Amino acid sequence: QISLCKADCDIFPEYSAAAKLIKAEVRNFLSVEFQPLMKDGYFEMQRENVDYLETLIECMSTGSYAIDVLQMHRFDLAKQNIEQYRQMHQYIREEDFGSMKPEDQAKYILSFPTQHKSYILYLQLFDSAHKVAIQHGARLLESIIHSSDNVSRQLDETFDEVRARSKLSKDLRGSKINIMELNRLEGRALELRGNVERQLTSARGLLSETPDENDDTQVISHAAKLLFCIQTYTSLIKIAPCMVDASTSRAPRILSLLKTKLQETLVQYSRAIETPKHVRHKHHAMLRLQGWEPNESISRQHKTMFETASDLEYALQKEGLSQTQGSISDMFLESRVEQCVSYEHRISKVRDEIIGLICITKNRLDAPYDAKVDLPLDAKSFEVIFSPEMDLLIKHVDENLRRQVCWLKDAVEDKGKKCLEQLEEKLSEKKNVDAAAVLESFRFLEPLASLNA
Repeated sequence: QISLCKADCDIFPEYSAAAKLIKAEVRNFLSVEFQPLMKDGYFEMQRENVDYLETLIECMSTGSYAIDVLQMHRFDLAKQNIEQYRQMHQYIREEDFGSMKPEDQAKYILSFPTQHKSYILYLQLFDSAHKVAIQHGARLLESIIHSSDNVSRQLDETFDEVRARSKLSKDLRGSKINIMELNRLEGRALELRGNVERQLTSARGLLSETPDENDDTQVISHAAKLLFCIQTYTSLIKIAPCMVDASTSRAPRILSLLKTKLQETLVQYSRAIETPKHVRHKHHAMLRLQGWEPNESISRQHKTMFETASDLEYALQKEGLSQTQGSISDMFLESRVEQCVSYEHRISKVRDEIIGLICITKNRLDAPYDAKVDLPLDAKSFEVIFSPEMDLLIKHVDENLRRQVCWLKDAVEDKGKKCLEQLEEKLSEKKNVDAAAVLESFRFLEPLASLNA
């Protein structure tokens, strides 16, 4: 406490000299102790040494002599280096360098001097990870056309990583990443995109080819392949945008053909059943909708064809290649597409429609008939219900409905047999007037005579 000693005191010079000596010793002590932390190599210090220096700073900051001591050394720089040391060594301890994002890896590398061995080591790891990503991306591209694996998301992530590393490498002195590797990978993706475009738009392509309509399995399989192909195409567009003139690109035609097929399917599914042709169209529309649902064994994403088509349209809009009028999302919203994307909902809806048609037809058969006033039965609904097309649709929807069809057939046969028996009876009794009346009532059923009831 030199400040408490008066200057005219006999021992003041002695106290003053001692105080200066103490300060010099403390300053020298601090310089020696903190010297490793003030050098470029402080990153390699042992953790316990850094902990000791941090504790020392805290002790000297709280004592009665804190003001004097804190003026003897650059503790602000020491604290800053300790904090940076903690941050860097926390990454090393808590998560492996290889699991860090490319941006974080680059930031970590740049925290070292370029000649530092840690800079060289982690830069090598950074470049090696880029080479691995390039190879992985190449394998994914070759498998995307034929594989049923979920590679779309992996492709997006891999291309993002490769592009990020290529960009970041420009700021990393000594990096051996070659931009030509990325260019070759993008070139291969564009080549595959062109192949898929030709596969979709050729005369026998998936958007033009018609599967065997007599084989439900083929119809579903063809629809599933189309979904897979559209998802592949969408993925390739996202990772390999092609800046070409819309007039020379196949993309607008692909989108137009796809929208036409989707809209046609929605119309055929939703249209009321009036003819056997309508039944066949509805049946095939249901099969296509089934094939357009997510399927882990075929599809790479858990998305329906409608969601995938919207993704495709959005991706092409970003390229400026979407020329069709009206968005797919708006079209599906107007068609209330959400009501037909559920398999259970479709089955239930069509089952109810068939039951309703059978009930209406049965009521017409049972209705009173006056030959002088009423017209004969309209055979259209009977023709639809008894058609082979309806039998196939019922097989797909609910085979129990065949019982109701059989009951209707039996009702038609019974009514015809009764009329025939009455006619024969009246003729045998030579009651010609009554026989003529029975014959008139038979005309009610006459339109059904040509049906295989």
